[in-house]
Amino acid sequence: MKQAIRIGLIGGVVEVLLALIGMIEAFSQRDIISHVISMGHTLSLLVVLFMSYLAAKGTTGNKPLQVLRNSALSGLIVGGMVALLVILGNYINLRKVLINASPLLYKLLTFDQGVIGSIPLLLGGGALGGLLAGLLHLSPTLTRRVLIVSLGSVVGAGVLQDLLRPTFALWGPLSIINEWLFTANGLTLYGAIGLFILIAAFFTFWAHKGNAIRSGINRLSPKRRSALKSTTLLLFFIILLALPQILGLFLSEVLTIVGLYVLLGLGLNIVVGFA
Repeated sequence: MKQAIRIGLIGGVVEVLLALIGMIEAFSQRDIISHVISMGHTLSLLVVLFMSYLAAKGTTGNKPLQVLRNSALSGLIVGGMVALLVILGNYINLRKVLINASPLLYKLLTFDQGVIGSIPLLLGGGALGGLLAGLLHLSPTLTRRVLIVSLGSVVGAGVLQDLLRPTFALWGPLSIINEWLFTANGLTLYGAIGLFILIAAFFTFWAHKGNAIRSGINRLSPKRRSALKSTTLLLFFIILLALPQILGLFLSEVLTIVGLYVLLGLGLNIVVGFA
């Protein structure tokens, strides 16, 4: 329990610092899922989940009740420290020293429920987030990986929406993906659910069938393996040729610059190696 308290305090400090340096307020301008959750609230939630998961993982004995108790306690402490910040900001004008302690920040932290109404939300939300992190730790390995990868993909799509939307718009008939997946600010709710299901289904399929596919390839005769390798390289080369048309001007230029610096780094390593 001491470790859970320590991790919760560290998570609370991180949460408060993220709020006071302005990250939560700045990120709140962008939605991950439109009208459901903003990037700022997602960042705040990730801190709770991550620290609670660490508390669950560090539980000695790995008994389910102890794991859930420690993770929930850690999440509760994180939520409690945010609640203390809200209460302190209600009585003391922190903005004289910390310019990012703005009314908008407190509105975001309290979910526009006021100080009194937000305290149960922050405490209950922190404990619930910690409980979910504990359940995630106790879940089977495949389930845990599927959830993490699928949710991470949804968050990643929401963060990269300004890059993905123009890219999909260049794909002709496939540009309908934009209408299904994105709004003007964030993912659509059904688009986020569909993306989650799609990634989860693919990851689950590969987890069950990946070894069989690899074994089948290894059992091929050397001649067929060579033909398969040549075909794969040819497809890869064709994709590289088509990539600028697929990605558009901006992302193509980004990849070009990154590739140049990678080549420079490799050349420098070779020169240093021969020196």
